[in-house]
Amino acid sequence: MAVSDEDKTENNLSTAAPENDKDNRDFSEISLKKAQDDEAYFEGDSVDYDPETGFFVIEGAAILYLKKQDTKLAADRIEYLPKQDRLKAFGNVMITGKDQVTFSEDLDLDLKDNNALLGNVKSQIALASIEAREASLKSGKAFRTGNYTNGAFDLKQPIRLGAKPNGINSFRLMQNLAESSEEILENGQSFTLQARKLIYYPDRIQNNLYIYGGSLKFKKVPVVLPLPFGIFTAGESSQQMFGAVIGNSPRTGAGDFNLGPKISLVLGDPKKKRAISAAPFFQMGSSSGLGGMLQYTDPRNNALIAYGSAKKRGLAEVTSHITRYNDFNYGWNSYLGGGITKQFLQLNDRRNLKVPLLGSFLEGNSLNVLADISFINDSQELRDQENNLLSRLQRDSLGNNISSNRDKSGFRLQESISFTTKPIIEMGTEKYNIGLRARGFAVGRAYTTGNFHSFASLGPNIRLHANRLADLEVGYDQLVNQGRSPFGFDQVIQGQESTYLNGDLNLTHWLSVGGFGVYSFTRKNWVAQQARLVVGPEDFKLLLSYDPVRRQFNCGFTVFFDDKVGFRQFSYRKNTSGKKRRF
Repeated sequence: MAVSDEDKTENNLSTAAPENDKDNRDFSEISLKKAQDDEAYFEGDSVDYDPETGFFVIEGAAILYLKKQDTKLAADRIEYLPKQDRLKAFGNVMITGKDQVTFSEDLDLDLKDNNALLGNVKSQIALASIEAREASLKSGKAFRTGNYTNGAFDLKQPIRLGAKPNGINSFRLMQNLAESSEEILENGQSFTLQARKLIYYPDRIQNNLYIYGGSLKFKKVPVVLPLPFGIFTAGESSQQMFGAVIGNSPRTGAGDFNLGPKISLVLGDPKKKRAISAAPFFQMGSSSGLGGMLQYTDPRNNALIAYGSAKKRGLAEVTSHITRYNDFNYGWNSYLGGGITKQFLQLNDRRNLKVPLLGSFLEGNSLNVLADISFINDSQELRDQENNLLSRLQRDSLGNNISSNRDKSGFRLQESISFTTKPIIEMGTEKYNIGLRARGFAVGRAYTTGNFHSFASLGPNIRLHANRLADLEVGYDQLVNQGRSPFGFDQVIQGQESTYLNGDLNLTHWLSVGGFGVYSFTRKNWVAQQARLVVGPEDFKLLLSYDPVRRQFNCGFTVFFDDKVGFRQFSYRKNTSGKKRRF
């Protein structure tokens, strides 16, 4: 390569890259040998060149262009040392590529193995940015890799994680789970995340962030939670990819506690929210064992199968929202629809019926109408295996109808109407108020076994709202019951007189306690119960619930994260073929 004696601010360099190696595209491919074309060229305020050694220096707004790779290297000074096969850059170094921009104080590029060393680095890659004390960047035929030490990984979009526990009966908790991360994070992040090692795959649209040896440190309380290992998705989908099965879900036996990892994979376009999940778990409780779960979810459908060896029981549940009004449900050894059944299949129609004149007195100005046809395969033996209060109450309600433990099957046609009035008496302000309403319902059932069953209730309902401190609801039901169901599954167990209570008390921003219960004055016992505890700041909630009637414990969480992740080691591996991968 020769440079004229005249000062030139632009010149050509060669790349000598083989024509059949078009995937090996990065600034580190320059061999700087005999010029053949203008695929690489430079600009600078001054150029010094030694024709004997091939050494040259570009200074003053030095820029090296690689047209074929669409990459630019800019610095205050660029040096090429041909005998060492080395390229060096100093001062305000900037490397610009198709999908990455890296800033550094200096660069040392080994042209033999395409490895670049940088100091005090800032990189923008895909949907994240990285700051580190040192970095090593390397390109190959198929992948571009980066290794960073002692720095921070900054997510460009929040990660939202969540696992809703079963049976949580609280308006406030459901609202917390549905709130957007932007609203939650308005006051800043309440915790920091540090990791021993991070691995990021920017070409993956899911499962692209691996965390090893992590720890969550909260800013206002001296609490540190370990995160030994986790797989998450950073980016547009922002979905939970690695979670846990904790508690009785999937319910492969009352009283059993299931614990294990849960891995989810998005199917197709992440915006369609279709995913398949798998989870192996340990079982503890009345007996120990192993189990497994496979689940499919999308916005309209959910299907789950599971098995637990503790009670040698399988489980299957399918729910589908067919139309705006129609749902399909199927359960095998499931609690769908009430008590546990061996088989339960249901097609229902839910509608809000506008009522002339009367509608102005009702919440929503309408009656809630539910019609369904169900197939029920009832098993008293299955309920007895559960050995919980619910199964015993249902057995007692059957009374003399239990002639044997043989399974009973049949179809049920059910029509029900329910309503809640607008406040009859209301006092207070928007933040602090109390209101008295009336609540009622009526149900009629017909069975292919020849049985008919109907019942109706009417009673007062009081709701108390105290700003962020409390949401409470208490009421009384007076029940009129005619006929009897042939199945223990759908017995009305609360009796003629009962009261119910539901609510949450927010003791602090970090702690709320609540519960739900129905007490039967007729049976002098609780026929439904749930105690729940919510711990953590707004952006990191842990939800625990226990149902003593069904002997079920559940755990859920909701986490919003939109902050830097500190690390000792960080690596990324980019597929240079340009193809997006799911996993």
